[in-house]
Amino acid sequence: MKKHIFSLVLIVIAVFISIVGHRFLYQWDDHWVVINNYTDAGLDWKNLWAVLTEFYHGQYAPFNELSYILIHAVFGYSPMAFHAASLLWHTANTVLLFLFLNRLLKMIPNNPLANQSANVAWLCALLWAVHPVNVEPVAWISASKILVYAFYYLAALLLYLYYIERPRLGKYIGLLALFVASFLGKEQAVVLPLAFLLVDYLTKREEKIGYLLLEKAPFLILALFFGIVTIISQGAGGNMPEYSLWQRLLFCGYTLYEYMVKTVLPMNLMYLYPFPIAPDGEMPLMMYVYPLMILAAAYLVYVFRKERMLVLGALFFVVHLLVAIHFISISRFAIVADRYNYLAMVGPLLVIVHYLCLWHRKHKMAARVVLGLYFVYLCTYTIIYQQNWDNSEHVKRHYNEIVNSHKSSSESLSNTKL
Repeated sequence: MKKHIFSLVLIVIAVFISIVGHRFLYQWDDHWVVINNYTDAGLDWKNLWAVLTEFYHGQYAPFNELSYILIHAVFGYSPMAFHAASLLWHTANTVLLFLFLNRLLKMIPNNPLANQSANVAWLCALLWAVHPVNVEPVAWISASKILVYAFYYLAALLLYLYYIERPRLGKYIGLLALFVASFLGKEQAVVLPLAFLLVDYLTKREEKIGYLLLEKAPFLILALFFGIVTIISQGAGGNMPEYSLWQRLLFCGYTLYEYMVKTVLPMNLMYLYPFPIAPDGEMPLMMYVYPLMILAAAYLVYVFRKERMLVLGALFFVVHLLVAIHFISISRFAIVADRYNYLAMVGPLLVIVHYLCLWHRKHKMAARVVLGLYFVYLCTYTIIYQQNWDNSEHVKRHYNEIVNSHKSSSESLSNTKL
């Protein structure tokens, strides 16, 4: 297993090493998220208390800010140091994901790939680690909240596997502590109790449902409290467009579709995906189609519900996007954001790797070619795409190029029809 971890670390660093030479994105949040009074004040008790108790521009991520303070205390405002820290967070998360998946796959009853759990976990962690959707949270320092929360979140999932094997009070307290730490990194951690329940489902825990729910009660109470804190903090961030419940329901279908497509076959990734309409605008007809597509996909998962890996992948994906699909009105100025897909991607990628490995038993060469081409595609896209995050001008120029390309394509299509 040491070889699996060592190879993952080497590949992640090799793919993302160029970001260490990138600059701050002064025109894309780094000028206030990273460079601010809290970071300047350093490791002062009064400042640390302020970081822990104050909302900042609608943000509440004290552990992320603490990481900035520590980096600044040693290296000052060195872009290289901040980017290197992001790369280290992502590398550590990759290792944690591998350890979690490896143990989880061994604990699944009647898993046909149980004896290959290390290889399956390695492949899934590898594809996830080099995925171009992860360029945004790794290359953009202001998005490091995702990396920080995911570190504690994955550590909690790994510890939970040890806990359900041999329940101990110390492990339980450790889970609560990691849950709090993850939330202090970013609010997306509130879904951790649901992730625990997914693990229960997949491993077929023998305890009764009442016991399992009682076991999760402290986590659910904390999640409720964290949700309230998040809503309050978002309200402190200023006015954002407010959409009706009906509009948000349509957006749910669209966002789930977009995140799934970006996971399976990432293309035309950008730093910003604006809402298609203003709150008082007319909803495009296509927006009514996306929810139907999602319902059709959900029905297929239900039909094949005996395939527990498929169910896990689908539910893991949806659960980890719950706070990002606009069902709950939260302050946002983009309809989707690549960084919110950071952990959610694990679900679909695990399904892809699982069935490719099953296919590999009968069609070794074809499975290896497909997997190899997919890996090369992801790596190549990631290496090229991260260069657009070198500075603010490159990020926005890349965005304008894609938008203008779409406009030109639409105009050409219209002219052809005429």
